[in-house]
Amino acid sequence: MGHTITLANHLKSEELKARYQGSTDLVESRRWHLLWLVSQQWYLLDATPSKV
Repeated sequence: MGHTITLANHLKSEELKARYQGSTDLVESRRWHLLWLVSQQWYLLDATPSKV
């Protein structure tokens, strides 16, 4: 099972999702996506893509 992390309350989950979906930069989009998934109570290891 993955580790649980906590986000500071700077942005609401909806705002994180909007930034993820609105980003045009691939790296920035992935970072916002990770933060959004964590805000949805995902485990960090489940939210990160596996390396092949």
